[in-house]
Amino acid sequence: MAWQMMQLLLLALVTAAGSAQPRSARARTDLLNVCMNAKHHKTQPSPEDELYGQCSPWKKNACCTASTSQELHK
Repeated sequence: MAWQMMQLLLLALVTAAGSAQPRSARARTDLLNVCMNAKHHKTQPSPEDELYGQCSPWKKNACCTASTSQELHK
């Protein structure tokens, strides 16, 4: 009886852990397309041609504008 209960608990744990993960690559990618709700951020990330300094790695999918980046690096 105890062994059957242990199997059921293990099955429930594995099922719960598996359902907590995003199901598809698209679902995970959608999480990357979110900007913070902040004064100097855009509502959605988009390309920016002239990001400066440490912001430049995100220029293909940036949440701040080029002018915000420029002001931060002055």
